[in-house]
Amino acid sequence: MNLIQLIDHVKNMTEAKKFVESQIPNVEFNQVDIYMKDRLDLNSEIIFVDAETTDYKVEIEINGEKYINLLPLSMLQEMVEAQKNKFFDRRTDTEIAERLLE
Repeated sequence: MNLIQLIDHVKNMTEAKKFVESQIPNVEFNQVDIYMKDRLDLNSEIIFVDAETTDYKVEIEINGEKYINLLPLSMLQEMVEAQKNKFFDRRTDTEIAERLLE
């Protein structure tokens, strides 16, 4: 999954919480950080990590692969929802993802 694909799952809080529970069970929504493989890019693979297990590091390594922290999932969800509300749902998922990386 990449950032563009994630946008569809976090457009509202209810859907975001359901999605996170399916991806990283037994971790509180507010404790989930998004990490991107190798670099911050629209097409970079993303993973969800319990922030407490990373000591809130900007970069982590898992199985020899470097991941960079984008931001907490709760913050991303708020930003996506605000974008959807502000622009009356006219922005595409790609446009929202691009805006998030600016």
